[in-house]
Parts: sequence; structure tokens; C-alpha cells
Amino acid sequence: MIGVLGATGAVGSAVIRRLAGHPLRTATRAQVTDADALREFCSGCDVVVNCVGFGDRIARVALDAGAHYVDAGDGLAVSGNRVAVTGAGAMPGASGLLARYLGGSEALTVYAGGLYRFSAAAAADFVVADRSLASAAWRDGTVRYGSLPVQSEVELPFFPQPVTARPYLSVEAQIVARKMGLVEANWYTVFDGHAIQQVLRNPDPQRLIAASALDSAGRTPYLVITASMGGRTVVLRGFDGTTLTAAILAHTAEVVATLPVGTHYAADVLDPGPTLEPLGVFEASRIEEGAL
Repeated sequence: MIGVLGATGAVGSAVIRRLAGHPLRTATRAQVTDADALREFCSGCDVVVNCVGFGDRIARVALDAGAHYVDAGDGLAVSGNRVAVTGAGAMPGASGLLARYLGGSEALTVYAGGLYRFSAAAAADFVVADRSLASAAWRDGTVRYGSLPVQSEVELPFFPQPVTARPYLSVEAQIVARKMGLVEANWYTVFDGHAIQQVLRNPDPQRLIAASALDSAGRTPYLVITASMGGRTVVLRGFDGTTLTAAILAHTAEVVATLPVGTHYAADVLDPGPTLEPLGVFEASRIEEGAL
């Protein structure tokens, strides 16, 4: 039995569609604010997929109930005798997996982002993120603070128009760089839109949600992730943030029971190939060679 919390939200409803072939139990955000109701929901579930936020609180209840736990949020301070996977979304999640899919040990550059509307959970995670990692890069096996400038109105391959790329060496990026044995890694979060740029200077969840909605008005949201190393580039695109997050969450829910017991980042423990290849990941250099 897979339990999905946040069933009526954009991400939760998309997860449910992807898991339609499995026995499901669903609940709305309002139904999980009560501790007793949450414990009752988790009891009997093999896996709980959290699409509503409140990560640590829900994770503890799920693990105590004997369920594995899957969350797109960035980081958990929980432990138990089951598997808990965090960062199982688009960013983090697909972004780190794409870097591992590329492979290699040379200098890595990742651009991830686009035009997307912040969900309440994503906005909350963004606000509490470690600001000291902005402008940081990975150098000689460690974090080097203040290494990279913001790239404003830059034209990037595979992005449809000029964007702003803000360096941010997330925990996921550090885990991936360490796992791959990299000496150098540059990791950028990409934003398409002017309203969001103003809010990023002093982020607040409600302002992030409102600004991203304003930038997205009348436009089609998109998400592009590229990972480049040594003349090779792999690309994941054709999704908005909601759809890609749901795809990674659903896949993680299907395989979580096969992973080692403990709390992990998705980009650290999922197999990049089976996770990303069904989503249409491609190597740009091979397409260019084929065209020639």
C-alpha cells in the first residue's frame, strides 16, 4: 500500500496518476495537520509519499508506523529501521541524478531551472535553504565560498530565452560531487522572469509563490536541466517542475523498499539510468554528431 499525502495538490495528483497501478491510500493537506489522523493514515502503508511539506514531522510518524518514506523536500533529520529518501523531486532529485548519469571525473557544470510556479512546500524549503551556499562552488574536494558570480540575462543552450543563473552549491550538489570524486563542480539555479528576481533578494514563501505566478502568467512553464563535462552534455527537458517532481517521487516510491535502510538523498541512492531514461534524457553531443 502506497500512501500519498497531498492528493488534491498539483504534485500529489500527478503522483497518483503515475502510481495508478498500485494500491493507494490518499489524504489531503488538511487531513494531516492532526497528529492522530496522520498516525492512522500511515498505519498499514508500506510507503508514504509526502507532497505537502512538514517533512520531519510526517517522516517520523511514517517511520514509526513501519512505512518507508519518500519526500521531494531538501533534507531530513530522522532515522529509523526503514528507508527514508529525501530530495526526490526535480531540484533536488533529477538535477543530481543527471550529473551522475553523465558520469566522469572532470569539471562539472549543471544548470537547472526555468519558468515554474513555486508550490507552498517548495517555497518553504527555498526560504530555509542555507544562504551561505549562494555563489559557492566545489573545488579540490570541498566547498569554496564566494567563488562564482550571478550570470544575468545569459543565453544558455537548451533554454528558450535569456535567463538569470544563480550559483548555489546545494547539499545535493555536494553529495554528488563527493560521490563522483570531482575536483571541480559549478552548480547554477536558473530563473526565467523578472518578478522572481526582486523577491530573491529577501525571500518569503508567499512572495515567492506570488512572484512566480506573476512571471508564469500567460506563459507555458518549463524546466530544463543540463549537465556538462569534458565536451559532453546531457539534457533533461520537456517537463514543468510539477510533472518532473511527480515522476521522480513516483519512481522512488516504487523502488524505495530495495534501497539500504537509512535516510538518503535521492541523487545518492537511485540508479540514474532507470530513473531518467524513461523521461527522455538525451546526450546533446551525440545528437549533434548524428546530424553531421
